Amino acid sequence: MEIVGDGPREQIILESRDADCILMQTDTAIVQGLTLRCRAGLKNKTYYAVDIPRGQLTLQDCDISSDSLSCVAIHGPTTTPVVRNCTIHDGKAGGVFIYENGQGTIEDCNILGNALAAVEIRTGGNPVLHSNKIHGGKASGVYVHENGQGRIEDCDIFGNTLAGVKTSQGGNPVVRKCTIHDGKQGGVLVYENGQGTIEDCDISGNAHAGVEIKTGGNSQIQGCRIHRNKYEAIWIYEKGQGTIKNCDLTGNTRGAWDIGSDCRVYRSGNKE
Repeated sequence: MEIVGDGPREQIILESRDADCILMQTDTAIVQGLTLRCRAGLKNKTYYAVDIPRGQLTLQDCDISSDSLSCVAIHGPTTTPVVRNCTIHDGKAGGVFIYENGQGTIEDCNILGNALAAVEIRTGGNPVLHSNKIHGGKASGVYVHENGQGRIEDCDIFGNTLAGVKTSQGGNPVVRKCTIHDGKQGGVLVYENGQGTIEDCDISGNAHAGVEIKTGGNSQIQGCRIHRNKYEAIWIYEKGQGTIKNCDLTGNTRGAWDIGSDCRVYRSGNKE
């Protein structure tokens, strides 16, 4: 099954007010070069622009928006789509929503201006995010919770209203070689028993701390440069835990550390 636009994607518009624009119900398919607009909100209905509950959909070179739910939904243990070189924007909820053990790869996409998290991963979702721009959202850039996982690599995450990367409730992503910067709150927030590994990232210019860990959060931060943040490089409190190794923590407004007396933190090889 292939649906391929012949011409500029902004001139090839698939719009739906009574259903998803695309609902994946086969094993493999390709959708390329289209503008996909879910307008179900005009009728007070709720649909995704692209709903992928099964199979391997290759979705590329598309412009995707939704005025009712998230732009793209990926869910189910047999779901392994590839979303490539798409602009995913102005979702009434999030940009990409991965849940119920959904997997797949999102790469080289521009994800911006969504009402909730640009990418939300929960309930066993475990995607790969590679080389995406994630910015300008009204909530977090990437939110991993309720035992979600995921590998986030080489992404540029910036200018979001909440934390660039946020984990809670058993969320346990690996974030590697990303730039997380210029957020209106912090760079990374780990709380309410969230976990996660942050490796070789550049975290800078955020309005709060570069990394904030609280309320039982427990994260591993290693090989990162955390600088030019308006609070501390690392702020840990309310029984937060963490391992911070081989990081450059210089050049933050309030210094390198603020660690509460009830917190357990292992520190090694950091530059302060």
